[in-house]
Amino acid sequence: MPERAVPVTFRRATRLSVGRDQLLNLIEVFLEPLVLALSLWVVALIINGRVAGHEVILSLIVFSLTFPGSSRLTMPPWRLLRHAALNWLAISGLLLLFGYGTRYLDYFDEEVLRAWWWVAPLSLCVAHFLLRAAAP
Repeated sequence: MPERAVPVTFRRATRLSVGRDQLLNLIEVFLEPLVLALSLWVVALIINGRVAGHEVILSLIVFSLTFPGSSRLTMPPWRLLRHAALNWLAISGLLLLFGYGTRYLDYFDEEVLRAWWWVAPLSLCVAHFLLRAAAP
């Protein structure tokens, strides 16, 4: 006797509502990855006058490591600063170990990496405080 197949049911697609909270959450999700990636591009443009291919790849790796960003609008300012600094230390340490182990550090301008190491967390904190000031 053949077994009866269970009928397949599909959920109906619901509409994605676009409200103030959803838009703010979307901005928060993309804020940290975009700021870290774009800060590398800005530093490379200022120092070298161009963004090389290996810097684009590095920015994609940083974007992938930090996406999605966490919600920090409700954090006290001192905790936000600490959280951003510790996260950046972890990410930059991981990238440094990977770059050293694979010898990819040789492809990058040392001055660009040193400048980006302190520009990235500073720009991240500025972006979070600007979002906090602009958010309703």
